[in-house]
Amino acid sequence: MIAHVFRYETNSHGKPAAQPIAGAHAGLASFLTEEASWVDYADLLLDCVNEAKKTGKPQVNTGNAFVVTVDATRAVIEHLHKKGHPPVTVPVAIFAQAVGEWRDFLAKP
Repeated sequence: MIAHVFRYETNSHGKPAAQPIAGAHAGLASFLTEEASWVDYADLLLDCVNEAKKTGKPQVNTGNAFVVTVDATRAVIEHLHKKGHPPVTVPVAIFAQAVGEWRDFLAKP
């Protein structure tokens, strides 16, 4: 297990938010907060990770504002609407752990 890189909380507007610890993986935190705001979508992303690992073929998921490409070693997150917004690349292990923790946070009553 990788050490936590995010703090999961509900912001002042009542919306779930992933906060990077010491600035680590801020782009991934932003993606989780902005795009992956429900349990079913987190499950879909985890399915992409598992399928990429199983088949060795990249899996692509296009959401409302982001496209995520997952392969056996990394996840690349790209914003669809912000021109010049650089892609965020994170190791797949960190991506899977963060999405799993985020999913668990969202599922809390």
